[in-house]
Amino acid sequence: MIFREDQSGILYQIQIPQDEEDIFLQLQSKGKLKYIKVDPKDLPQTNLHIPLFYKKNKNGNIIFDLSRIKPKAIESVNRQAKGYILNILINKDWGDTYEECIAELQSSATFLETKLLHILKPVKTTLTLSEIREKVALYLAGTYTQANLITELQNLGLTQAKINSYMTLFVQAADVAKLIYWTEQVWDYIAQIETQIKAATTINELENILNNIKFPGV
Repeated sequence: MIFREDQSGILYQIQIPQDEEDIFLQLQSKGKLKYIKVDPKDLPQTNLHIPLFYKKNKNGNIIFDLSRIKPKAIESVNRQAKGYILNILINKDWGDTYEECIAELQSSATFLETKLLHILKPVKTTLTLSEIREKVALYLAGTYTQANLITELQNLGLTQAKINSYMTLFVQAADVAKLIYWTEQVWDYIAQIETQIKAATTINELENILNNIKFPGV
């Protein structure tokens, strides 16, 4: 979509499927609309798939209005990130919408951590949910192993059946936490991209940023 602003008003590009022509709606100063055909060679050529606001100076040179393009670019990368996360979580059967998937992840994390706490609470009365979460985080970081955990559970006097049950829940909790951490990484990455977009001073710089987005993998 291309938005072109000049002395006549703002032009909104729309596509007419039957004849595949580029048609513009012109919003004039009094709020009236009229159709205008535009030669494609008069349009700016970029690889950006976001609205482009620009003007032409008296020499016919295109001047992009980055102050209006940047917010659209930020909206675009946020939609991409949300769609990227949703696609992966849907494939893992966490829900059908972004909000549903995130809520289900958070609910599952709390449920599993609480079950782990209840198993150990009778033999370790001072244990807290924060400590459970810390162990899960250390496990994901690779500094705390299943062997370490089994040794701790044995030292607490748990039966083998209890140990097996705890280990199963712990691994499930770690899998859920990994997905939650991953979604946070994606949004942290998007925050960095937003900073780069805001700092861009040319359309080419903005184009380079948007065309080189690589989301963190799970």
